[in-house]
Amino acid sequence: MRLKKMTRLILFVIGFVGLFIYTMAFPGTLSWFVLLFYSLVAGVVWLSTAVIWRQITVTPRRVRLLSLWPLLIPTLTVHVENKVTAMSAFLRWRFDLETQLPRGHYDTVRIETVGADFFGFFHQQSKRKIAVDIDIYPEIVPLYKLSHHPEIRRYLKVNAPEIRQIRDYMFQDPMKNVDWKASLRRDKLMVKEYEKESEPRLHLIFIGYQSPMFEQLLSVAYSALIEWQSQLEVRMDLIGGDSFLTIEPNPDKAALFAEWQQMDLKHGKAIVFAQEALVEELRTSRQEPFLIVTEAGEAQ
Repeated sequence: MRLKKMTRLILFVIGFVGLFIYTMAFPGTLSWFVLLFYSLVAGVVWLSTAVIWRQITVTPRRVRLLSLWPLLIPTLTVHVENKVTAMSAFLRWRFDLETQLPRGHYDTVRIETVGADFFGFFHQQSKRKIAVDIDIYPEIVPLYKLSHHPEIRRYLKVNAPEIRQIRDYMFQDPMKNVDWKASLRRDKLMVKEYEKESEPRLHLIFIGYQSPMFEQLLSVAYSALIEWQSQLEVRMDLIGGDSFLTIEPNPDKAALFAEWQQMDLKHGKAIVFAQEALVEELRTSRQEPFLIVTEAGEAQ
């Protein structure tokens, strides 16, 4: 591609030099007209590739570029980190790109724009580093099948509260707790006071073993944490990493299993997120009861 661009530019320069030499050797109205017209077209084509960005805005899912003036190039190619988008650019000054940055924390985002004139003689290229403060977490995926698995439903079940006592009504008591039968018998408002609801504690464990489905399994684990922590107390441990932003696939299975063996499973009902290939080894590695969720989002 670079050779093709250079070939076009060389042919353009050769054509201009040839016209210039011919005009100097054989001056005349026609030769001067052709040379001036060629020069004018060349100047306009060169100026059409002039692009100055007055504002670039980056959000986790969108990039907006605003130019100082409408562009005169036919197409614009935008590189945002590793994603490439090509779009029509002629007479446009605003460009909105739907983009999904890879998982991680970003202090800067690299943006490169590339364009060329209609003839491919001149090219525009701009590289910018935009200062940001963006955290991209794993994608949230639906957990319908997982949440309706009998074992998971049993894990998530919250015990019904028990009545501790029936006492006199106090101003701050909600009316829904009034025991109307007891109130009629005693001729005053009586309320039911409940024991604190006992919520089960879940211990979610993600094993970051290297596999093609690593990101998918990580999304399942992150989605489970977000959904279930709104219902009950959840503890999350990542084997092979410190956070959902920075954890990377780890090919050292021995090191991961060593950390797994040291994991305390007494923090609640354990659910382990691991690759299908590790299921049998996990089952035989510990005696404590735990549930395994694979990259397909299925519990075993």
